[in-house]
Amino acid sequence: MTNVYRYLFSRVENVDDAQDLTTQTFLAAKESIANYQRRGSLAAWLMGIARHKATDSFRRRHFQVIKYPAFGSAFQAEPPLLGFCPEYI
Repeated sequence: MTNVYRYLFSRVENVDDAQDLTTQTFLAAKESIANYQRRGSLAAWLMGIARHKATDSFRRRHFQVIKYPAFGSAFQAEPPLLGFCPEYI
């Protein structure tokens, strides 16, 4: 468990997020242990799940919902670029 947490903390650099992702990793492993085919080590399989959880977390944080008053609707967009201000669109 320590190696999974350390890996996730190195990716997200936040204690709470790393703890949440560690929990999600072990829950996902528990749910899919029947799919583990014993071709590699269990640790490598578990770290693969952790890598996917970190990537999913990054994707969720990287994209945000922005609501533009002029359009009256919300949509997902990438974070603004430096110097880009949505209020001036």
